[in-house]
Amino acid sequence: GINAEYGGASEQTSPALAVNGEGCTVPHSVRLNITVVGSVNIHPLLSIIKQDFPGELVEYSLQDYYGGLGRIQTLRFQHVLYMPMTHVTDRTTKECFQAMLEHCEGSRSAQQLVACIERGAPERPSLVRTLQFLGFKAVTFVKHPRLVPRNNKLIFMLYWIYKEEELVTVDP
Repeated sequence: GINAEYGGASEQTSPALAVNGEGCTVPHSVRLNITVVGSVNIHPLLSIIKQDFPGELVEYSLQDYYGGLGRIQTLRFQHVLYMPMTHVTDRTTKECFQAMLEHCEGSRSAQQLVACIERGAPERPSLVRTLQFLGFKAVTFVKHPRLVPRNNKLIFMLYWIYKEEELVTVDP
C-alpha cells in the first residue's frame, strides 16, 4: 500500500518518549494508509457496483502510534470513488473521511465521491440530510448512466472532490 503523511510530526515516537517532563504530550504522526485490496470481506454494496463499474477496491485507514483512527472501504473506477454509507461495520471517522478527501484532491486520484445508501436502511433520512448539508447532490441512473448503476434499492449522492479550474477572463 501507499503511505501518506497526514498532519502531525513526520516520525513515530515510542510510548516512553510520548510525554515530556512538563506532562505535555509530544505530537505523534498520523498516517493515512491506502491499500488496494482483494474481494474478500468486501462490503456487499461495493460488490453490486463492481458488476457495472469494474474498478479496484481501495481501503483508506488512518492510523497513529496507538492504533486505528478509522477505516473506509471504497471502489475506485476511473476517477470516481464509490463509498458505502449503510451497514458499515468499520469505524468511519470524520478524521479518516477528511484525510481520504484531502489525499484524493492532492493526488488527483479521484475527482468525484459517490455515497451509496440503501433505500431501506433506517438511518437513510438522517444520512441523506447530513450528506446534503456537506454538499452532496442526489444522482440517478436516468440522468447519470455512466456514473451510477441501475439499482432501485440504492440511493446515490455525488460530491465533487475537486473540479478543474476554469480560465476566467478579466476585462482590463
